[in-house]
Amino acid sequence: MKQVPDPQPGPDEVLVDVVSTALNRADLLQRLGLYRAPDPQPQFEIPGLEFAGRVAACGERVIRWSVGDAVMGIVGGGGYAERIAVHERQCLPVPSTVPLADAGGIPEVWITAHDALHTQGGLQAGDAVLIHGGASGVGTAAIQLARRAHASSVTSLHRPARSPPAANSGPTSSSTTDRRTSSPPSPNTPAAAVSTWSST
Repeated sequence: MKQVPDPQPGPDEVLVDVVSTALNRADLLQRLGLYRAPDPQPQFEIPGLEFAGRVAACGERVIRWSVGDAVMGIVGGGGYAERIAVHERQCLPVPSTVPLADAGGIPEVWITAHDALHTQGGLQAGDAVLIHGGASGVGTAAIQLARRAHASSVTSLHRPARSPPAANSGPTSSSTTDRRTSSPPSPNTPAAAVSTWSST
């Protein structure tokens, strides 16, 4: 750990006092030197792909947020810092029912799962979805989103002991891969891969 200067928000950015963040696979890979932050390269390499906190300052053109607003978001790095400057469009409001201490673990997992299922996959009620890595953060979020969309889900797991914990949010079926007989994932394999297919 080292001290770095506080970031200064640009005209379209907010400065956020970070309250919470989460540990993601990419953070572990970055620590091992196997994951490079997306371009443009930051001045300081600080891990952390997501954050939650309160707006501390606003750039002159910011219109969506005010000082004190509770926000969360996904970033290319820097979520582990005490303060982060991000474009105002990268922030989402933290729901009033979610504590800031928990909100830092929402954006990466839930936005990724929602994007895979709905934006990329076009999931509809009555569809079936195959969720690889069903016990991962993205996998468990995808299971719940599929259930919420009235779609059935099937998951694949490496170890049966890691099956999704809550029966009421679990998949409709699952399968297990014995890690001893399957090749390990590469560093570029996503934590959860999602495939959808229509029943029609």
